[in-house]
Amino acid sequence: MIGPFAEELTGHGITVVDNLLDIPQTPDIIHGHHLPCTAEAILAFPQTPVIWICHSSTTWFDAPPPFVQVRRVFAVDETCRTHLIKSDSIPADAVGILPNAVDLRRFPARSTSLPTRPVRALSLVKHGGPEILIAEACHHAGMEFEALGHGVDREIDDIEQRCAQADIVFATARTALEAMASGAAVILIDGRGFGGLVTTANYELGRRLNFGLGMLKEQPTLEALSSAIRAYDARDSAAVSQRVRQDADLDRTILQLENIYASVIQENAGRSFDSTILRREQIQFCRSWFMKLEPAGPWLEDRNGILSLYTGKLAAEAAVINGLRKQLEESDNKIQALSSQIDLSERARSVRLARALRRLIGRVVPGRR
Repeated sequence: MIGPFAEELTGHGITVVDNLLDIPQTPDIIHGHHLPCTAEAILAFPQTPVIWICHSSTTWFDAPPPFVQVRRVFAVDETCRTHLIKSDSIPADAVGILPNAVDLRRFPARSTSLPTRPVRALSLVKHGGPEILIAEACHHAGMEFEALGHGVDREIDDIEQRCAQADIVFATARTALEAMASGAAVILIDGRGFGGLVTTANYELGRRLNFGLGMLKEQPTLEALSSAIRAYDARDSAAVSQRVRQDADLDRTILQLENIYASVIQENAGRSFDSTILRREQIQFCRSWFMKLEPAGPWLEDRNGILSLYTGKLAAEAAVINGLRKQLEESDNKIQALSSQIDLSERARSVRLARALRRLIGRVVPGRR
C-alpha cells in the first residue's frame, strides 16, 4: 500500500512500489534498512551490490543480512556499531558510522529566540506511556503541554512547524535532532529510559550515540524531568541548535552517500557472480529467518492456531485444577474445624463425666460410718 509520502515522491518522478515485482529494471545499487526488506531485495536482484545501515542494537530485524552482496555495512551510531562488532562478529574495520541528518530546508531555524523561561512544551516520544509523567512535570513547571506522534496515536505531517513553536521538545534519535535543528531545547526520553537535557556539554556524546538508547541511562521520574526542565538555558540551547545545523545537514550526507554508491558500483563491476554462493546463502537464510518474517505463511498460521488452541486448553485445565485445589483447601479447613469441635466436645464430655463421678462419689463416701 502506497502512502502519502510515497505519493509525494512519485509526484517528483521517483518510482515507488510495495512489491519488488513491480520494479521495471534492475537497480544499480540497493540501499537497505532492516534485514527482511534488504534480504527480499537481494533475492530479487542477486547481482546488485548492497549497502546496509543498522538503526537498532536491540531489534531482531536489524541484524545484518547474511549475503556477500552486502559490500558496505554502516551503523547509525556507536551503540549499533559496537553491537554489530560484538554480537554479529563483523570486523571493526568493516563497520562505518553514518549518522542521522536533518533536511534543513524542511526544518528552518526558528524565527524568534527562545524565551528566558520555557512556556510551551511538546512531546514527540516514540512510545506510549512517558507522556503522562512528562505532562505532570510540565504542569508543575507552569508550561503548556501537548503530546503528538504515533506514541499517542496522534500522527502529524507538520512536525517542522510544531518543533519551531515549542520551547522544549521531549524526544529521542532523529526526532530529537530535528527539534534541535529547529531551535528548541530537547530533553531525551522515551519508553527505554531518560537522558536529560541536551546541552553544549553533552552534545558531542549525544551525537555519537544518535541521542538514542546509549544516552538513556536513567529511568524517568518526576524529579528527573523537573530537574531537566529547571536546567533549561535559552542561550545554551541556541548554541546546540547551531551545532546541529552545522553537523547534521542532509545535503552533506547525500553527497557522502552518492560517493559511497559510486565506489561500491565500481568495485562490483570487477567481481564475478557466483550462483553457488547465492544458493547456499539463500538456503541458510530461509532456515534461519523464515520463522521470523511477516506476513506468516499458512503453515505458520496453522502452527500458531494449534499453539493457541492448546494454550487455551491448558489455561482452562489449569483453572479447573486451581478450582479443585481451592475446594480441597476449603475441605481441609472444614475438617480441621470439625476436628477442633470434636476435640472440644470430647473434652467437654469428659469434664461432665468427671463432674458426675465426683457427685456420685460425694454421695457414697459420706454414707460410710
